[in-house]
Amino acid sequence: MSNNNDNDDEEKQIVTNPKDPIYTDMSSNTNNYKLVQLNNRCYWCGSCCYNDNIDEDPLNYFRVRACCYKDYPLTNFDLIYSLINDLHLNDNEKKMILWRIQRIYSKISCLQKIYKYSYFYSRLFIVLASILSPALTGINTNRDDPSYVYIWWLTWNLQLLISIVTSVSTFFKWDRNYFLYSDYKDNIEEEVWHYLECINDYAPDCSNNNFIETQEKHLNKFLNKLEGFYKTLCLKDSEIKLNTANSIQNKKTNTDTKTSDS
Repeated sequence: MSNNNDNDDEEKQIVTNPKDPIYTDMSSNTNNYKLVQLNNRCYWCGSCCYNDNIDEDPLNYFRVRACCYKDYPLTNFDLIYSLINDLHLNDNEKKMILWRIQRIYSKISCLQKIYKYSYFYSRLFIVLASILSPALTGINTNRDDPSYVYIWWLTWNLQLLISIVTSVSTFFKWDRNYFLYSDYKDNIEEEVWHYLECINDYAPDCSNNNFIETQEKHLNKFLNKLEGFYKTLCLKDSEIKLNTANSIQNKKTNTDTKTSDS
């Protein structure tokens, strides 16, 4: 009997954190703890990153351990965590807000970073190669010079790479995806702060300046707008991919038609 009690005490120490009121009501079962642990999937490497050591710092529960993320989804996330923790909401509502902010914003931030670097470096390469290629052609006029062949092939490869990078960038629509995800990334961050600051759509009524009641009243509106942003983003992203797939299919159909006619 004493061994069983000891095991129960160990499980409770792992699951609950007395420093963090949000998690004091978690189940004492270790398996339940693993079920509610966040699944922070990195969209760059595809692995799932689970966080431990929650007892050391409650913020570790929302920390993302992956190559393409910041440690925490939002700038000043410790302040956001503290403000949400101080809201006069029940524990499940606080968890729901923090989980959804962390999951949605981390995914958007990760994909935005992928498209950002893909778009930036592809454009940078195209600009530099477009300047370098005619410059090399202009100085490479003496065919008797031993370096003539090397410079000629270097220029030819640059022209080929410019065409390849331009085609790949257009095919995957890096520019459109980058601006799309950047826009929604900013929108979601602004919406979080609007709710916490009780401004814009979440401003108190003229007859009532009580922020506590205002935040409770507008919780559903905030979550609805957050999910609405995420849903719209997913639909637009799917539309971009569908247009790309249709374009490929149309090109293939046209090629097959020309081949059959010939």
